[in-house]
Amino acid sequence: MALIAAILGMAKALKLETVVEGVETREQCSAVTNMGIGCIQGFLFSPPMPLKSLESMVSESGILSHPLRLPR
Repeated sequence: MALIAAILGMAKALKLETVVEGVETREQCSAVTNMGIGCIQGFLFSPPMPLKSLESMVSESGILSHPLRLPR
């Protein structure tokens, strides 16, 4: 957690957006959320998947108000 806090401090000072990868448990998610991270990915949310599957999942969820277009 000390390493994450140090990296976050540097990223904030440089005005960089941060993404925490490899979040596998609710405890990890809670910890990084409490540190101010808003962008998190990992097995807690979904295993890796092919691009077509991701596009379908996002489109079907209705979370976007416009069609999903990811770079190829």
